[in-house]
Amino acid sequence: MPEFLIHLILIVAGAVLVLGGVLVGGYLIFKGRAAPGDSFLPQSPKGDVFTIPNVDGLPEFPGEEEPTSEEKKVLERTSEFLNRFKG
Repeated sequence: MPEFLIHLILIVAGAVLVLGGVLVGGYLIFKGRAAPGDSFLPQSPKGDVFTIPNVDGLPEFPGEEEPTSEEKKVLERTSEFLNRFKG
């Protein structure tokens, strides 16, 4: 058998071993860090965990209600800060 062919077979065998080690290591890391319910391929969520409850009486968009005194103070200080740059 030519020496070149032996070297080629050894390189391919080494590459296969390295690739196998990387795959096994990745699988072990994934399984070690996975939370209950995690899977390798994403699945659709089950149950009512991801349903948004119907809320009546709340404003549709934030900021529709009158700002509180703390929010007014932040708005005033922000406008004072921004007025410094109008020059």
